[in-house]
Amino acid sequence: MNSACLLTECPKGVAEKRRRIIGAFMLQDNFESSACRDGIIQSHEKYRIQLNDKETLFYWDYFSDGAEI
Repeated sequence: MNSACLLTECPKGVAEKRRRIIGAFMLQDNFESSACRDGIIQSHEKYRIQLNDKETLFYWDYFSDGAEI
């Protein structure tokens, strides 16, 4: 509950440090990770966003510990 998932992509041949965030969504209100057996996480119907190519957010700019990637 109250957790978000990030969707990322890193096309073949592109450096990992250029991994992009392409979307994000909140989990459904009734999602319980301990009950998830198939690995499928259902998104909230209202709280989700898909970024377009003009909105480039590089994953490692936000989630890096400073080590070279």
